[in-house]
Formats: sequence, C-alpha cells, structure tokens
Amino acid sequence: MTSKLTYSSRGLNEDCTKVVPGATTADHPVESADLRGRLRNFAAIPAVEFVGQDARISLTGKGQEFVASNEGGQLFLVQAPAAKNSAVPRSPDEIVQLLDDEFSPASPEVEEEVVITTGKARDKFGSPKLLMGLVAVWAVIAFFVLAPEGPEGVTLVDDSAREANFAQQVEGRYGDAGPEGEGVFVVQDGRLRVFLTSADGVDVEPSLDEAFAFGHRDGELVLVVENGAILSRDETGALTFEDEVYPRLP
Repeated sequence: MTSKLTYSSRGLNEDCTKVVPGATTADHPVESADLRGRLRNFAAIPAVEFVGQDARISLTGKGQEFVASNEGGQLFLVQAPAAKNSAVPRSPDEIVQLLDDEFSPASPEVEEEVVITTGKARDKFGSPKLLMGLVAVWAVIAFFVLAPEGPEGVTLVDDSAREANFAQQVEGRYGDAGPEGEGVFVVQDGRLRVFLTSADGVDVEPSLDEAFAFGHRDGELVLVVENGAILSRDETGALTFEDEVYPRLP
C-alpha cells in the first residue's frame, strides 16, 4: 500500500490498543503493515470497552473514505457515506487486502510453475512430505482473504476468546520422535512446525513452518494451515491428516 491512503482515528490511543474517549489522531499516510497491526489491536479490544463510546478508524484515498468500527469483537467496514452503504464484517487482513486492491493494485506477474517432486525424499520422510508439499493456491487465498468462510466445508473461528480456548486444548507436540518416526509436529502460537527425524535425531530447523487458523468442519475442530492442509483430531486427541495419525507427545 502506498501513501495515497491516509489514516485517522477517533476514540482510540495511538496504536489502537485501548479506547480513549475524546482522543483523535490526525490524518497521515499509512502502510499495509502498520495498518494491519492497528486493525488487529482494534479487533482485540474487549467489547465492553466500546459501550457508549465513539471509537472508529477512518481510511481515505482517491476521494473515497472507509470507516472501520468494532461491534462485539468483530470489525465492520463501511464506505462513506454510511447512510448509503452497508457495513460488512471483515477481518483486519481482509480490510488491508481490500484497500491494497483498491488503492495499490498489484502489477501483473508471470505465473511461476510449481513442481512437486516425489521419490527419495518422499520415501525417507513419508506423510509429512505430503503435507509440506501441499500447495493449493485457492486455499491460501481463502486463508488470507475469504475468512471467515474458509475452505469449502470449513467455517473459520473469528473470535479471540474461542481461539485462545482452542489453543490451550491443541497446542503441544505430536508425531514420533524416534529414528523411524514420521517427525515431530509442534503446534504453538498460531503456527504449525514440522521437524523431521533421522538416525541422528530430530532436526533442529523445521522443514515446515506455516500459520494456521482454527475452524469447524462437521462440528469438529480443525486446523486450517496456510498451505491449504486441514488437520483434525481424533477421539484420543491425536492430530490427523488424511489417513495419517500423529499421536500427542508428552
């Protein structure tokens, strides 16, 4: 995003981490990373703090103005004038993506050919190789842009309190750390990391390090990984990917 987009706020402190009645931030240019951080802070403020307060973020560019508000922990974006347009629920990433597309459309790029090889590496590493090699462009787009709809059949969780609760349930180590094991899967701080194993032990550096989001599919909790993989849990609490099972490790 270029400086063609300007940012201002009302009823919030400078970094949008709390409500400050009467506070204002004057119009100034904003970049994508800074805006994304402020929107995420805005979304994380407890809903009770907005009762009776006028807190909002205004974004202006090319003669257009968009206003973001927080309603019960969900951000809503409306194009001014609000009387003529409908407010739409959007995540911080969706808002940034929409404004990037509106004010700084990306230049066409030559599509790169993605080649996934099998053979010796697949034979050595087994099913984690399948998970690491899964490249689904539509799923990546859904992960970052189409939330909370998510991939087909999956509804993404868009509630910070529920996400924190699910994280307590799921975070930990999974798999098999032995020389003949598939590897160790570490679920922590919103990321899935895979450490492969060999005769020398567990690798120090992860072979896969991807963000994930929590979702529901057929009433069951799932992890939607950035690369398009969807992991679920069985009745023992183990992670599952397709027909593979990764037991929870102590």
